[in-house]
Amino acid sequence: MNNEEIIKKGLSIFLFFVGAIAGYHISQVLFTLVPDSQLVFFNETFFVPYKRFALSVIGISVFAGVGLVFAPIIAKFINLLVSVFDLASHNASWNEITSSIAGLIVGLIIANLLSAPFWTMPLGGYFASIVNIIFGLAFSRLFLRYQRRNPKNSILGNEKNHELGFTESSRKILDSSVAIDARILDIAKTGFISGVLIIPNLVLLELQTIADSTDPTKRIRGRRGLDTVKGLQKLTDYIDVEIPTDSFHDLQVSSVDSALIALAKKMNAVILTTDYNLSKLAQIQNVHVFNINDLGNAIKPQLLPGDLIEIDVLREGKEPNQGVGYLEDGTMLVVEEGEAWIGKRLEVVVTSMLQTSAGRLVFGRFRREVRMTEK
Repeated sequence: MNNEEIIKKGLSIFLFFVGAIAGYHISQVLFTLVPDSQLVFFNETFFVPYKRFALSVIGISVFAGVGLVFAPIIAKFINLLVSVFDLASHNASWNEITSSIAGLIVGLIIANLLSAPFWTMPLGGYFASIVNIIFGLAFSRLFLRYQRRNPKNSILGNEKNHELGFTESSRKILDSSVAIDARILDIAKTGFISGVLIIPNLVLLELQTIADSTDPTKRIRGRRGLDTVKGLQKLTDYIDVEIPTDSFHDLQVSSVDSALIALAKKMNAVILTTDYNLSKLAQIQNVHVFNINDLGNAIKPQLLPGDLIEIDVLREGKEPNQGVGYLEDGTMLVVEEGEAWIGKRLEVVVTSMLQTSAGRLVFGRFRREVRMTEK
């Protein structure tokens, strides 16, 4: 016997007793409402002293049978409700779920206080049940709406907790720049990223459009992004990948960047990106952003003024007489008076550094040329 059959049998037994209890109460109410003249058929039988008992037996039998008949239908209805709830809460944050439950509890308390005087009235219990359902759903919806309008406030946390990332940092929204960059896959493999990784369908469509481009470079970047997503889905030990299907119309926006910010507000999540402009736009709208470039810069070997570096000068810089080369980690190094040494390997003295979210820029001064025989 599987779990579904056990639930159905348990529900049938439960509804049988509920129907029997309901039938008994209804029969008692009917007995007081129906005049004796309408119960004259009992006068011809030996049930005359037991009219109330006979009517109770009939009521119990009828409604207990109704409970058994409707048990399969109610079981299907409950399964439908569970499916709807699962679909509705799939993209809901923990704060939204807890706020909805808190609203339900508050609504039930108020409903019971208001319906208390009706319990002594005929059918008062059923009236109270209806009031409980209405107030419970209404307050649950009210609390949920307030939580979505004020995602920083929660009955289980405060603003400080959000600023420290205690709540929303477990849900991260991936944008296309991070997928194309592909470093996120290596980071995830180490276990440094855990929790729910959200990859909106809008981002997948953007990657597909890039992968279908006639430009070979764009096509390679798009395919690499899709491969990154596929690789992330396999890392089930560390992350749980979700793909919400919200459209531009659903989020009431017109661009992918705006959709990511709207989705982050809705889910109370953090945006993972390497896009400098998206980072600034999200921060303006009080959405937390983790820039992968910031992480990369943080773990790069630190250079200090006076350090000696060997570098190949590859091209000229923006300013006169500047040469440009790159460190092993991809950091750009600008060599003063290095234009004359393009194509050569130089030993450079680090003079200064500039750190930004877009990357790190190192400035140096030519010291001497490195001969190939010196290596």
